[in-house]
Amino acid sequence: MILFKYRPWNEFTKQILCARSLYFPTKNSLNDPAELVHPVRFTEANWEDVHLQLFGSINDNTWHIFQTLDIRFKQISLIVEGDALEWATFELPEVWPPEEWSRYRHIHSPHWRCVEATCDRLADVEQMIRFYFLNLAEDVRNMYGKAETFNLQLNDRLEKLGVLSLSLNAKSSVMWAHYAANHQGVVLMFDTDRDPLLRKAKKVDYVEERPINSVTAIVDNLYKKAKDWSYEQEYRVLIGHGGANYGFKAEALAGVILGSHMSEASREEVIECAQVGAPVAVYEAFPNENTYAIEHRLL
Repeated sequence: MILFKYRPWNEFTKQILCARSLYFPTKNSLNDPAELVHPVRFTEANWEDVHLQLFGSINDNTWHIFQTLDIRFKQISLIVEGDALEWATFELPEVWPPEEWSRYRHIHSPHWRCVEATCDRLADVEQMIRFYFLNLAEDVRNMYGKAETFNLQLNDRLEKLGVLSLSLNAKSSVMWAHYAANHQGVVLMFDTDRDPLLRKAKKVDYVEERPINSVTAIVDNLYKKAKDWSYEQEYRVLIGHGGANYGFKAEALAGVILGSHMSEASREEVIECAQVGAPVAVYEAFPNENTYAIEHRLL
């Protein structure tokens, strides 16, 4: 599938084109404050059912990670009991250096220490959200937690996600104006089938109301937006931790489209960057002579 990314032409966009690296912002950097906010509402009567449905959706790999971490945290607790030793100076065997596990020290509950550490290690974002939700539901079901704090905890986890927004449409005048510096920027073309992470891009559905009271809404809400945004025709890629760059396969960058109002200096810079490494096709956008449509032609 070919998907597009509208961008102003700046140093960050140059990094995408020249270094083949994409930045995944967190939800707080997105332009819609309502998205990735999860106002789930379940009645007290169906928390047991919620827990059962979620339990069945957790795969063996997740449980293996959780159980392994549980053993390791217990090892640490035995040695660090009473803070006789500093967490940051205790050396755990081979694969887990202190800087990896000491960041969970502030979590009082041993169980939630393992939950948070497990979620941080899951590459499958949907599986991670289900597992986190399962443990929140278990707390409410067992009266360890309150339903009113459920959403706060879940949304704290959602705030950590990295979100890459792509579009199915490269000919939107509105998006050229909003996201590509009034047609002075570029649109990057991605062949998502050529990269394992970009291949996970999922279509965003535009709805009037949020899904809020079903187990499927837990994941569905990750790919929902208000209908006002439907012109974007968005596809979304999620990773567990935002605010970071992801190096994608060079062959996944299929081309770059120059904005119709781009300066000559910027055009030359883009064309030069497009030849770095594996060359990519360069197009230019121009207004159709007979309609208001934006067209593209190969340079």
